[in-house]
Amino acid sequence: MQLILPDAMKVFPVYMNSLMKSAPLVGSTELSTDDRAHQRLSIMAMGVEDTQLLLYPRLTPLHNLDMGSEALPAPVRCSEERLSESGMFLLENGQSMFLWLGQASPPDIVQSLFNSALPELDNPLSAKIVRQKDKPEMLFRQFLVEDKSLHGGASYMDFLCYVHREIRLLLT
Repeated sequence: MQLILPDAMKVFPVYMNSLMKSAPLVGSTELSTDDRAHQRLSIMAMGVEDTQLLLYPRLTPLHNLDMGSEALPAPVRCSEERLSESGMFLLENGQSMFLWLGQASPPDIVQSLFNSALPELDNPLSAKIVRQKDKPEMLFRQFLVEDKSLHGGASYMDFLCYVHREIRLLLT
């Protein structure tokens, strides 16, 4: 049996899964009680578009950017599967932005973007420029909401299978 949802509900499972993995609800040790309360209040005060972007960040591939066009490439699904070693991606969720650089990102593009080779610095702004396999990548990966969470939350596909199984049990 296939899970068929009305059009208005198609994105509901991915938003629910993302919300259940979010730091304010998980109770992660990375957030103080005050920060968690602040994030909860911020989320409750957001409009629909801002909440959607927070729950499902926009992941835009920049490595195939057409410099002759003003149009941005179409965003891709928020999953590690979409990342490539030679790719460059911009991830934004309305509150934070990350530039992810694959290990094999063309050095000439990195050079033209930053007008230098990318040095290794240990400061908060450096955590926003994420090189594949570097320490800040763990922070970046928590925004890939279709993947399994570092704190144990299910991947989107696992969550969807769980929801489907529960609906079938209710209907039988």
